[in-house]
Amino acid sequence: MSYIKGKFNSTGVNEVDVELIAKDWNHLFVIVNYTRTDEYRVVKYLRKDSLITTLKTTISKDQARQIIDIANLDNAYSIRGSVFFRRSKDLEILNNFS
Repeated sequence: MSYIKGKFNSTGVNEVDVELIAKDWNHLFVIVNYTRTDEYRVVKYLRKDSLITTLKTTISKDQARQIIDIANLDNAYSIRGSVFFRRSKDLEILNNFS
């Protein structure tokens, strides 16, 4: 199942399947906004205890906003000039991991 629509662009913005990402959204996903460049990335990790990603791509601001709205990402937090978007219930899952 591919979240990328069309040909993958390794150096620029990719178009993603917003509906599919929103449908599959869980604690392994995060949208990151790099505030210095106003660049958005959608990232999906392999496991919650791993830094290995199964999806990491730059997306447009419009697509990021659509995913944030559809997946109801109600929690945004900032770390070192980047803003991370997740659902509150996903953060609870990650915080309870030991």
